[in-house]
Amino acid sequence: MFVPVQDNSRTYTESDEYAPIEGSQRILRRGNSQWAPPREQLIFHIHQSVNRDIQLKKQGYLCAGCGRDVEKGYAHRFRYCEYTGKYFCRSCHSDKKFYLPSYIIAKWDFSNKHSVSNFAFDYLNRIYTEAIFNINDLNPKLFQKSNKLKMINEFRCALYFLRRYILTCRFAEEKGCQQSLQTLSSYIYEYPYLYSLEDLVKTKSGELHKVFEPIVIKLRDHVLTCSLCFAKGFICEICNNEKNIIFPFNIQITSTCP
Repeated sequence: MFVPVQDNSRTYTESDEYAPIEGSQRILRRGNSQWAPPREQLIFHIHQSVNRDIQLKKQGYLCAGCGRDVEKGYAHRFRYCEYTGKYFCRSCHSDKKFYLPSYIIAKWDFSNKHSVSNFAFDYLNRIYTEAIFNINDLNPKLFQKSNKLKMINEFRCALYFLRRYILTCRFAEEKGCQQSLQTLSSYIYEYPYLYSLEDLVKTKSGELHKVFEPIVIKLRDHVLTCSLCFAKGFICEICNNEKNIIFPFNIQITSTCP
């Protein structure tokens, strides 16, 4: 159900600093020709510093969150959202902090959580665990910039190949290897370049390394010692050394022909 946007003649004054307003309630509004509610969207652009008056003029001196007018004398009370690059009234911006995808993907920068509007905080918090960032598409140079990310990606690429052995081996099931693999979300080993914001944060902290490494070691050791799995190894097509069986999950010593 839609309700009309509030009358823009209602302006923000000093007494409104902490007063509840209609715009702070979860009511869907149409907006009007001067203002529309913010849309949920992924923003990868790092906003440059903009003069407050210049930005508010672009916004028509309206709160980006609820459309409320602001008198120029009270413009300094509006808060800047580092995610959307716009200003919000204090009912729509409680100065909450969150990681910004733009800083992480462009710079591998986790140094600070950034001040964001309530709308942006809710959106970023909701997508925090969703695997929607393909680093290979967005910024493949990030793997060279961060050794931690490079190592995690090597683990995931190894799991991508290991799963083909583990999921088709009855001995792997008996030894609990399949169960170990399935403790991970399927996208981890099916789409090794796909990350959630949570994955990136935990990569930086080293938490994912502690989770992935023992699983990779366990699965790799099984393949190398299992008669069924080892029989699925390969002979290098260049040197044809039959004594040196190679496997695609040995990322550091094996390359796959394009």
